[in-house]
Amino acid sequence: MTSFAIALVLGLLVLWVVQLAPAVRYAATFRNSRPAQIANECLPKMCVHFPLRGADPHLALAMRSLLNQDYPDFELRIIIDSREDPAWEMVPEILRQYQQERDSASEGGGTRCSAVHVTTLREKRRTCSLIGSCLVQFVEELDDSCTLMAFADADMVVPPHWLREMASALVDPKVGTTLGNRWYAPSTADWGTLV
Repeated sequence: MTSFAIALVLGLLVLWVVQLAPAVRYAATFRNSRPAQIANECLPKMCVHFPLRGADPHLALAMRSLLNQDYPDFELRIIIDSREDPAWEMVPEILRQYQQERDSASEGGGTRCSAVHVTTLREKRRTCSLIGSCLVQFVEELDDSCTLMAFADADMVVPPHWLREMASALVDPKVGTTLGNRWYAPSTADWGTLV
């Protein structure tokens, strides 16, 4: 092996180590930090925006994960693109199956979702995308009882503590917003999740 090849390999190895150290330190901060646990009565009402378009293969899992949140008081607001959209028929069926399973289960716990609102997108604005139009409608439909908002996608399967952990961080008056993917990051350190 030439001295140039050896220098190149050593240089690449040093660059890899230099990049790896901050990445490991960054990942460790997530593993070692947990938001403070806040009592149920201190958590404000939350509204979850769930815009749908099409028959996403993860839709049932995503809806169930949202309905199974351990948050004390939240609403799920589903805005479907149109009545012709495949999600329009899927959502009531998923809700019916979910309720039937809950009714037949021996335990009474589960979701604290105070309401599920299912509507269609009323106006497809020319000034923004469809998701932008959904966001505008979602905000317009909110009432004063909703203090916090969360946004979910049809392919987003979240753990039962997702809303609680986000809200726990948002209770701090210095925090105005948070990025949800931090709160439902997988607990395993596989290559895909690390990337």
